[in-house]
Amino acid sequence: MIFVSEPLAKHHPEVQLRPTTFQGCFAQLHVPVSGTVSDAVVVMCPGIGRDGSTGHRPLRFLADQLALAGYRTLRFNYRGTGDSCDGDATLAAWQQNVHDAIDAALALDGARRVVLAGLRLGATLAAMVAAEQDAVAALILIEPVVRGRSFATQLRMEERLATKSEADAEGAVRVHGLQLPPEELAHIALLDLLTVDSDANRQILVLTTQHSEPMRQAQSAWQRQGAKVTQLVDESALAFLRPTHLADEPFPNLCPVVGWLSETCPARPLPVPEPVPRHRFDLAGPGWRETARMFGPAGNLFGMLCEPAVGLCNRILIFGNTGGDPHEGFARFGVELARHLARHGIASLRMDFAGLGDSIDASYDANAVTHTFMIDRRADFAAAIDLAESLGFRSIALHGLCSGAYHALQSAAADARVAALLCVNLPLFTIRYEKAGPASFARRSMETLSARGVRCGFIFADGDGGLVSLEQNFGSSGKDLAAYAGIECAIMPDIDHDLTRPEMRRRVADRIADFLAAVPTPTALADRPNFRGDTAKVPDARLHRNLATEGAL
Repeated sequence: MIFVSEPLAKHHPEVQLRPTTFQGCFAQLHVPVSGTVSDAVVVMCPGIGRDGSTGHRPLRFLADQLALAGYRTLRFNYRGTGDSCDGDATLAAWQQNVHDAIDAALALDGARRVVLAGLRLGATLAAMVAAEQDAVAALILIEPVVRGRSFATQLRMEERLATKSEADAEGAVRVHGLQLPPEELAHIALLDLLTVDSDANRQILVLTTQHSEPMRQAQSAWQRQGAKVTQLVDESALAFLRPTHLADEPFPNLCPVVGWLSETCPARPLPVPEPVPRHRFDLAGPGWRETARMFGPAGNLFGMLCEPAVGLCNRILIFGNTGGDPHEGFARFGVELARHLARHGIASLRMDFAGLGDSIDASYDANAVTHTFMIDRRADFAAAIDLAESLGFRSIALHGLCSGAYHALQSAAADARVAALLCVNLPLFTIRYEKAGPASFARRSMETLSARGVRCGFIFADGDGGLVSLEQNFGSSGKDLAAYAGIECAIMPDIDHDLTRPEMRRRVADRIADFLAAVPTPTALADRPNFRGDTAKVPDARLHRNLATEGAL
């Protein structure tokens, strides 16, 4: 059964986003606001591992474009990835998730056909599942993995680079949130797109950055079976593989993909169905439950609210993106942390900054360009705090990893409603060039936070690059921070900058939970030191300045 929430705010001026769940998978349904829709529904099969993060934002853009063309589009996370419930990291499990997504799509009013669009290994899974599904009318394969052996080798190489150690050629791989045992890697290595059958009447589009002999052979094999194959060699495919921190680069034109689908799988138009009222859905697991939220003045910000499964809580931790990664975090740390905190009685909101992940900017991503550091995120945090207060939370903390820590610090210093701040591997205190000393932003921000009674925790990996800025401003190992009441610093020898290993993420999550448990909870908002009652409704005007004025507290 598919549970669809009430429509959230417009994700695009003419597109609505509807959170959806099926079989423990979280999904987003993109639906046009008006006009007609096709009886063909597009189901997007994301990449696995790092491909899932790099492809998140471009697949979201493509989903909006397809919805504007009349194709309802379902984006989903495999179990054990993204916002979905935990699940086995196996080919068989991922294939079953695709089958479940197809069933969910066909359960929509008027749906008769499915188009599978997949990225990298997701494209290979889409082709494999399509061979078993008569309802699949067309395939859109974006940089598909043709040979599994090369993909398995890529995963081992990525693990070696991430951990700066030699990977065991026969052992498991733990990289980008994936934990693949040796036997599963062996199954992946046996994949060969050339052996995947295709329906004689199926339309297939292959979007790649360049021609390759293995892909040419796969296309020839499908054409011999009667499939109609089109290859589009275009630089737009690079956007799906681009590192997430390069979100400041213009997004390519995806009209050729939408145009191909409109021609080869023409819409049999139906009126846009009226949304059927359903109960507010919750995605749930051991000790936690989650609800999707869109918020902000323009309703353009997306977040996942994670709460304890039972009982009430009045503490909430708000955190944004690390670099350009979506809200689930690098190696899924955001999801792991949120659910860990819920089991300790603490709620959280993991959100996407405007223009990243599932959030859009106020101009609806007209240029699809954002930036890791240069864009002021204080207004985004202020909107999240507004949401938290409207839900009744009385103790609000901010958190971030790397660039997320940078933006959390700027926001905590500017917003008197913040009770606690947690920064993990903060790279720098300010992007402006300034000398260390009493007049620096670093010193003045610590004075401001300490005077307001905000508890602050700084966590660094031993040898992290952010320690340079810490030492410049507060001495070796941040020893001068001891002069500020409520501010502490810890340097952990057993973690790295990105928290690449599961045990690293568990250690940091435990430390964050312990830190938050010790933060006093006011009985009312007005009990907070120097609380300005108007900030609950009207964020400080400084939140809307650009970073050229940063540092004026």
